[in-house]
Amino acid sequence: CKITDYGKYKYELSKNRPGPKQKSQELKEVRLGRSMKIDEHDVGIRVAQARKFLMEGHKVQLVAQFRGREMAHKGIGIERLKKIVEELGDISKVETPMRSAGRRMNMILSPDKQRIETIKRRQEAERAKAAAGAEEVVDEQPELGEGGIEIPEEVGAPVEGADSNTSTRSKSRDEPVDDPEDTLERMMSEMNTL
Repeated sequence: CKITDYGKYKYELSKNRPGPKQKSQELKEVRLGRSMKIDEHDVGIRVAQARKFLMEGHKVQLVAQFRGREMAHKGIGIERLKKIVEELGDISKVETPMRSAGRRMNMILSPDKQRIETIKRRQEAERAKAAAGAEEVVDEQPELGEGGIEIPEEVGAPVEGADSNTSTRSKSRDEPVDDPEDTLERMMSEMNTL
């Protein structure tokens, strides 16, 4: 028998009991490079990162930095940030508008939870539809041999009219084997049918 404080006992139980988990929202920073001389492709990569963070429910701070004479052309940075806001406008809203702090210009985007939920539901429905379609395609595929190549019914049967230096094929294909372009086209069409 052990004598304990009942209040302390209840407190210890409540600490060990898992409660409802709250999703923490972090502020993620996406920098547009060290200067405004960043390439459009690199900007696209940063936009994709910001989109991923917003889809996860985090706020995103976009940062544009100006170096040297770029300070005289802040309009370029403003236009670039506006373009990014338009690209991310389907899943976010501007929480803090553009503001300049020395050589840095930044703004904060927050996720639009309703739009994100509808997009996630739509993506889930598309995945389910694609999975159902993939199961049907698997049922219709012919039996494949080693290396994923369809095995003709008459393996090794020579093609009519072929000379001895050409490889064997099924009788349905009459084109010569020697032309590499035709061979490549045939292989590509076979891959597309799979």
